[in-house]
Amino acid sequence: MVIPVEDFTSDDDVMTEGISRSLLLDRKKSHEAAFDKIVQKRFPGAINNQDLVSKTVEILGHKGYSPANTLLGTSLCCDELARQLEDDFNKVYGNNFNLGGLSGFPFAGKTGFGSMAAHIPDDGYGLVVYGPHVGIAADGTV
Repeated sequence: MVIPVEDFTSDDDVMTEGISRSLLLDRKKSHEAAFDKIVQKRFPGAINNQDLVSKTVEILGHKGYSPANTLLGTSLCCDELARQLEDDFNKVYGNNFNLGGLSGFPFAGKTGFGSMAAHIPDDGYGLVVYGPHVGIAADGTV
């Protein structure tokens, strides 16, 4: 069985018949580079998740935000594609307060925001990451 490159996202000890892990990873990187070009054509200036997290951490770090004093709140589309961004921020700030939401709109409402605010560390910060996502086909169709 050969795992499609676009489905190979794990570091598990998965091997395919006759194809080495490094070859699969090289193909995945090539696929990602091609996809990044499509995204840039449709959304000039767009950045990937890792760059967004890195820039956020750097900028907010200069303002005093740290994993120890910041509560992460998220309101991302509930599609599984948005989970990666949430996971990337969780790696920095720890578990998030999920405000839910289709299209990134928080379903928690006023009560949910109040509950989230009550969990912000004393003299700390709240960081809310929100947003929808769109699907982009390999031919660039949005």
